[in-house]
Amino acid sequence: MSDALTEPSYGYSFDNENFNSPSFETPEQALSAAQTYGLEQADLAATAYKKSTTEALKDFAIIYISPITLSHNAQCFPDADMIIEHMACQADDIAGEHSNDYPCASEMAQQELTTQLHALLTQWCDKHEITPSFYQVGASTAYGLASGELHQENTNHD
Repeated sequence: MSDALTEPSYGYSFDNENFNSPSFETPEQALSAAQTYGLEQADLAATAYKKSTTEALKDFAIIYISPITLSHNAQCFPDADMIIEHMACQADDIAGEHSNDYPCASEMAQQELTTQLHALLTQWCDKHEITPSFYQVGASTAYGLASGELHQENTNHD
């Protein structure tokens, strides 16, 4: 498993909130896949719920295409501050005010701890094939389902 940042790719949503689609290399690929999926889902909804095609298409009328950046494990790793804070809390539970100076770690020691933690966690994630399945969503652009034409609605997810 690689923990390197990847180039942004693209995803789609029909509600501009849930970008649960696969990722695509280009916005055009994402739009095409969304159109196919939206039309299939509208057709299924029309059949299953005995809706008119127009009514079934309402839930899929607008497609939101957004750049997405896949997350990586290191974004979720703790740093030395978190570990030292945890140790201090544990020490306080054990010894109260007598532990006020524990642990007293220099800046260099904290940097070393962060480096070692990240190395250990990277190895552990790689060994157990742990990788994020979520991503960060950028500003979306709205398109009409049937036409694929730009819709007058843009939203920033940052």
